[in-house]
Amino acid sequence: MHELPESYTLEPDGNGVLLTWASLRVEHRARFGGVIPSAGAVRFSIVSRVPLVQIESCALQLDARAAFAAAASAASQLP
Repeated sequence: MHELPESYTLEPDGNGVLLTWASLRVEHRARFGGVIPSAGAVRFSIVSRVPLVQIESCALQLDARAAFAAAASAASQLP
């Protein structure tokens, strides 16, 4: 499994996990449950770093995971 991006934290929360991160000095939280909640949280952390206008086009790619990872990487390089 991939690691969480820098500044993201994952902690147990009842039967699931709580993912927290900050974007533009605003703290965000998302709770994940299910069989392997941390896997869903890690996948979401990649999507959450992609600019909103690119999410749909990434999701429609044949290799959506690679598209999201590339878009997240490019977005992290912006000032």
